Amino acid sequence: MTQPIHCLLIDDDLDDRDFFNQALKTIDKNINFHYSSTAADALDKLKSGELSPHYIFLDLNMMPVNGLDCLKQIKKIAKVVDVPVIIYSTSINEEIKYHTLEAGAFDHFEKPSDQASLIKYLKRILQIKK
Repeated sequence: MTQPIHCLLIDDDLDDRDFFNQALKTIDKNINFHYSSTAADALDKLKSGELSPHYIFLDLNMMPVNGLDCLKQIKKIAKVVDVPVIIYSTSINEEIKYHTLEAGAFDHFEKPSDQASLIKYLKRILQIKK
C-alpha cells in the first residue's frame, strides 16, 4: 500500500480552497488536503514540522506577506526545501514566472474557472494515473 499524498494549499480565499479540495477529493479521497490562509501560518507549520507536505500550492496575491516572499521563506526551511512548490494564482505572466522560478518554484498553474481543468492538472502533477 502506498503512502497517502499530502498537499498544502496556501491561499487566503476560502472559495478557492474549497474548489481545490473538491478537485483533490474527486481524484482520490485518500489525498490529504491541508491549508493555510496566511503565509505566516504556513511558514510556522512548516518550520515546526507540524506539516510535511509532498506538494505545496501557493497563491501569490495574499496580504500582508505575498506569495513570492512566502516562496523565498519556504526555500529556507531545510525540512521542505526539496518539496515542489507550485504557484497557483489568478494571473501569471512571464515576469511572475521568471521571479518565482528564480526563487525556487517548481511549476505554475493559473487558477481555472472549471474544475475539470484543475483535476487534469493535479493528476499530472501528482502523477496519478486514474
